[in-house]
Amino acid sequence: MHSHIVNKRMGDSDQPWWVSSIYKIGIPAAIACYLIWFIVQSVSTKQDDIYELLKSHNNTMIAQADEARRTANEVERSNKFLQQICFSLTPERRRQECFK
Repeated sequence: MHSHIVNKRMGDSDQPWWVSSIYKIGIPAAIACYLIWFIVQSVSTKQDDIYELLKSHNNTMIAQADEARRTANEVERSNKFLQQICFSLTPERRRQECFK
């Protein structure tokens, strides 16, 4: 009995509230309202999915950037080490070639 009272408004006949609302605004407007509600529900779910994908992508990009920096540092250290070896083993007149 309680749910029957919740679904009715004051002054309505024995119809649920949504039936009298459709009667008042018309079927095309009721369909439009339903479609808007449905789209809003779908969009908010999609927004959550897109947000999670963007967050994951951002974390991946940060990790890749960190790895690229580490690799660049290793290459720079290797170059300096090879230049030192070259400088140590090359005759004095050709040592400048080690730094080209």
